[in-house]
Amino acid sequence: MKKITKLITLFIFIMSLSSVYASDITNQDIMSFIKTIDEAIVEKDADKLSSLISDDAILKMNMTMGGGTESLTSSKDEYILMLKEGWGMFENYKYSRSELKINIHGDSATVNAIINESMTMNAQGQTMLMSGKTNEKVIIKLINGAPLITDLVGDSIMEISPL
Repeated sequence: MKKITKLITLFIFIMSLSSVYASDITNQDIMSFIKTIDEAIVEKDADKLSSLISDDAILKMNMTMGGGTESLTSSKDEYILMLKEGWGMFENYKYSRSELKINIHGDSATVNAIINESMTMNAQGQTMLMSGKTNEKVIIKLINGAPLITDLVGDSIMEISPL
């Protein structure tokens, strides 16, 4: 009986260790999560993208355009509203991610990438091309077992030109 008790105790100990390690995020988790983010953006699905962002996330964009730089820090709800409004104004939206670098530390990961976007819009009867390159840094954490964006900083250079 004592031997069975020891075996059960050992089994419970091993299972508790495996649940601790299961709380770590993996490279595969991050790659799958990034794919879901990219799909939501390409599909211009703000609601899907919203489900991938923590409610208390901090989203900061530094945008350089025409020689000046503006910084904007927004909440999740403000960010999603801006996306919905922006996607509604633009046509021919193109998006790509490159130079992906992932650093995992326990239940979180830092993801750096280059984001390229372009779109057209009509302004005062003129069709304009807007294109940008963003150096993006995103923190993704496991929250209640699911990966979510908790922080995002983007440094963008935007250009606008007539077509």
